[in-house]
Amino acid sequence: MTETAGNKKQIIHIIITIVLMFGIGLLPPVSQLTESGMKTLGILLGTVWGITFCQVAWPCLLGLAALFIYQVAPIGTIFSTGMGNDSVMTMIFFFMVAAVLEENGIVQFLSAWLLSRKIIKGRPWLFSYFIIAGTMLVAATGVGFATLIIFFGILIDICNLYGVKVQFTRDYTR
Repeated sequence: MTETAGNKKQIIHIIITIVLMFGIGLLPPVSQLTESGMKTLGILLGTVWGITFCQVAWPCLLGLAALFIYQVAPIGTIFSTGMGNDSVMTMIFFFMVAAVLEENGIVQFLSAWLLSRKIIKGRPWLFSYFIIAGTMLVAATGVGFATLIIFFGILIDICNLYGVKVQFTRDYTR
């Protein structure tokens, strides 16, 4: 695909995102939804579309701005419930912990330790089992999301060690 075709697709997705966010709220309410519910539904659908097909940051911020523009709630309430939520703060903390573990070589140590076990050598399905079982056991302690971040780092490190190309994000440089 050429660069201009990619840019055209991106622009189309941006337009769809904006139309969903601000267009659905202009439609008459359907079934049990109120006018405010239609506006909120449009913002939700537009934000999900934008995150799925465009990027993550700007559709979320535009969704927060749209909630204020439609006067669903005061701006202080929108930002305190959106950015100040305990889940957001917890995720930021766990991403920082995962970065520290990665930076200090602990993830590489855990990867090397797992790969050095005799039982795993030559048995890729058993290796997969140990990764899944380890994730499950550590997540059972109550820190599930942090466990996923750490074990994902271990899995990426092992893939890099063996030259497996891992691509889990889009290229936003274009």
